Amino acid sequence: MAVATDNTVYVVDTWNHRIQHFSATGQFLGKWGSWGSGDGQFILHEGVAVAPDGTVYVADNMNARIQRFSVTGEFLGKWGSQGSGDGQFDYPYGVSVAPDGTVYVADTYNDRIQCFSGAGQFLGKWGSQGSGDGQFYGSEGVAVAPDGTVYVVDRVGGRIQRFSPTGQFLGKWGSWGNGDGQFSYPHGVAVAPDGTVYVADAGNDRIQRFGATGQFLGKWGSQGSGDGQFVRPDGVAGAPDSTVYVADNRIQAFSTSYSITWHSEYFANPWLVEATVLVRPDSAIDFDWGHGSPGPEVPADNFSARWQRYVWFDAGTYRFTVSVDDGVRLWVDDRLLIESWQGPQVATFSADISLTQGYHRVRLEYYDSGGSAIVRLSWGPTT
Repeated sequence: MAVATDNTVYVVDTWNHRIQHFSATGQFLGKWGSWGSGDGQFILHEGVAVAPDGTVYVADNMNARIQRFSVTGEFLGKWGSQGSGDGQFDYPYGVSVAPDGTVYVADTYNDRIQCFSGAGQFLGKWGSQGSGDGQFYGSEGVAVAPDGTVYVVDRVGGRIQRFSPTGQFLGKWGSWGNGDGQFSYPHGVAVAPDGTVYVADAGNDRIQRFGATGQFLGKWGSQGSGDGQFVRPDGVAGAPDSTVYVADNRIQAFSTSYSITWHSEYFANPWLVEATVLVRPDSAIDFDWGHGSPGPEVPADNFSARWQRYVWFDAGTYRFTVSVDDGVRLWVDDRLLIESWQGPQVATFSADISLTQGYHRVRLEYYDSGGSAIVRLSWGPTT
């Protein structure tokens, strides 16, 4: 599945050996393809990508080739054959196009990535079978970020690896499991315009989202056929308008915009336990309740609160500052920046952290032991 710059969606209809084309809201726009090895025919094709100029590329697996088409399905050309040489393939699965028009192909059973010009000229390759950096056990999904970074799904290895446009290893994340940031037979990967990375975690029937270097940002989905549920999702694509499309024998579309308010939970004890007594959105963490409380449900003394949200940051170093009376803990992503869980006290704490461009999870926990209740959070670049 792929999304063009005009937000139209191209879907691989594998068992019908065709590509279908839809509007952003699912209106049918056209189709092409049939079973076979002729021009414009497919045998178990899996991957599709759309170039900035609108050219559509299809990974035709069992024919061991890449085919390219106009936006309406007119055949424009092809390249590839069965084998392990340069420009040959053994079950090409994923295909993605960089902003400069370079085409990257996940050559799955050769455990490598190959890159080509838009017309199919061989430009380079990297990868081999194994579990080391830059190696793969089944390179399936591939996606290129706006900055040219190449993300590859190592399906059997249960991880995501990222590379420079020429194949230099830049990093990795993931392991086998069902926890946050873990995978079970991941298939597709997509990069949104803001750099957020989405992974179709097929064996766990969910989508996970990450920052550009692998910071866990969230997840959704469970096994089933209801809205927002999946049965082994294998395709994911990000649209220019930030909509995320997921394929699992159907197409579902999801909004990925994060709320600009804090998800706030208040507890009638100082330990953040038992049921919440007040849940609400807060526009900012900037409170001086004096000797009062956040609301009638919350006691004036010995209460606690937790605030969470995802915040967009440009790349750089940021200073987070908390003013508090009494106790506080602050996390950015999974890093504990500030911890002062004692009281009574009136104090201000600061800590610096270097952040990559993208969304980062910010969480603040607070408790009041009596007397005045104050908590304020702010941040800004250090330079």
